[in-house]
Amino acid sequence: MTSKDETIYIKEETFNLKMNSLEKRFDKLENLIETEIRLNNQAHEHLQTSIYWGFAIPTLTIAVVIAIVGFFVTLAPSLRENSKRKEAKYTTVEQVQNIVDNAISKALLNIGK
Repeated sequence: MTSKDETIYIKEETFNLKMNSLEKRFDKLENLIETEIRLNNQAHEHLQTSIYWGFAIPTLTIAVVIAIVGFFVTLAPSLRENSKRKEAKYTTVEQVQNIVDNAISKALLNIGK
């Protein structure tokens, strides 16, 4: 004679063994998930740092270029004026030749008197 409810009974030891094996598998999965989360967090931090530096370096480069250009634009008139003054300070070959010719002419005129 068979029962109609078809209930299956297992021993407590068998149940505990199966539960322990399931707990071990879940522990392994939990450790794996924790490791993956840790690795993803590190990768996320690295990506975030890369993006920050990716924006920072071009911004700093542009700022330095603008500062240098602004510096030269601001000082360009002063530099141009200084270079003109330096050119005016030096006597040209033609000016020296004229001075020498004038001095010789005056000297010859004074000798002739």
